[in-house]
Amino acid sequence: LKKESGIFNIASGNTTSMKDLAYTIRKIADSNSNILVSNKIDPQESIKVDIDISKAKKILNFSPEFSIEEGLKDCIKKYRYSKEWK
Repeated sequence: LKKESGIFNIASGNTTSMKDLAYTIRKIADSNSNILVSNKIDPQESIKVDIDISKAKKILNFSPEFSIEEGLKDCIKKYRYSKEWK
């Protein structure tokens, strides 16, 4: 049995734009924070987050169980009620 090592990407497997991610976090956090977009980026382009999870799927038999939104809800909930962050 060959032992695999290295970096394994663990993610939802879905491509998400940074803008959509920011708006999703703001919505889940029930925040009215402003979302600033850099003027150094061409407005026609959208910065996307696309993490390749194929290695984790193949070697670890990984399969995402949560959507990005579900994971963010859980993360924000834990952050809000953590004594370490207050």
